[in-house]
Amino acid sequence: MRRFLLSTILSLNVALVLFSLLIVRATQERSVFDNGHLIKDVWFQVTLVDAYLGFGLFYLWVIYKEKSPATRLLWFVLIMCLGNVATILFLLIQFVRLPEHSPLSHILFVAEDLPTHRVTETHSTPN
Repeated sequence: MRRFLLSTILSLNVALVLFSLLIVRATQERSVFDNGHLIKDVWFQVTLVDAYLGFGLFYLWVIYKEKSPATRLLWFVLIMCLGNVATILFLLIQFVRLPEHSPLSHILFVAEDLPTHRVTETHSTPN
């Protein structure tokens, strides 16, 4: 389990670095503000709406996980400005915060909301 967690963290870091390099390359080619012609393209509009709906849905999970209003606001700004770069950072933080022997599914929940499973012994008697 720990090996899987470490490989996931490594994979997210690699994705973050590659995505950041792609952003730097794109910025060197053309400014982000020099794309006014794209807004007229209907598929660009659909893609933009799709991306921000996804960011909004992800942010709902952030609201659930983070209790501080200041932290929530910070993540909102980061997600809306950086998009998937911020989502990767949030996921990395969640992986690092996960206690060592916890199942990976515990990343989804706040500690107070984690399901508690009680194992009860059952004894069967032969008929």
